Amino acid sequence: MVKQSFFGRIIGSQCVIENFNALVHDFERIGSLSLRSQGACSEFLDCVLDCGLINLGYVGWPFTWRRGNLVERLDRDLYNID
Repeated sequence: MVKQSFFGRIIGSQCVIENFNALVHDFERIGSLSLRSQGACSEFLDCVLDCGLINLGYVGWPFTWRRGNLVERLDRDLYNID
């Protein structure tokens, strides 16, 4: 909610590069066998969409975090078009 209220006040073009520690899609996590592991965070995706942010994308290995056999894409570059 804090990030959403912050992004809601942005005027003009902005780029945010951050370790958001949240998955947008379930396929951004590979290697977790735990039944309790969380996949995509719908609240984070809702915030990205509500704020009109677009993922800049990536080239190469899509994952930005690793622990053992678990890899996740937590870092992302988001921007808006104004």
